[in-house]
Amino acid sequence: MTASLAIIIVTYNSAEALPGLLETLPAGLDGIRRAEIVVVDNASADGSAELAEAHPMRPRVVRTGRNGGYAAGINAGAGLATYRAAKAAVIHLTRSIAVDLAQYDIRVNAVAPGFIKTDMTSYDMDAVTRFTQPLRRRGRTADVAEAVLYRASDRSAQITGVVLPVDGGTTAGPPAS
Repeated sequence: MTASLAIIIVTYNSAEALPGLLETLPAGLDGIRRAEIVVVDNASADGSAELAEAHPMRPRVVRTGRNGGYAAGINAGAGLATYRAAKAAVIHLTRSIAVDLAQYDIRVNAVAPGFIKTDMTSYDMDAVTRFTQPLRRRGRTADVAEAVLYRASDRSAQITGVVLPVDGGTTAGPPAS
């Protein structure tokens, strides 16, 4: 069975990782009748949107305001209530759209990055992850890219309406010790 697929890549200062991610997409698109690649850029200051526009894959680029990781929309916490509420709304929107579009064999999923080192995360991430993330390894943009590729592939053909945290276990709970 061949299907149509829309791949939405949300970027924020992702110029270092974006070209590699775009280069790996064709290998995961075997059997896909039609694929549209959309890069949603969240006010990057590193030329991410321009790189996407110039890339041979010719993704459609949508420039928008800032948007961050979705892990804050899964876990409650002190402070940043409006930020967390906005992220929770995106998660619920993902699930609702998945239900609406399933009748057309269109899957809608989200990837929820946790503490991933980017230009936006200039603070001491080691201190934060030590108290909030069970896995001790710091997340990389490549970890998020791999999750996106899996979600875009036929290996996840039965998955829709799901938010996949890529957060070292942060949404599962704090570290044991």
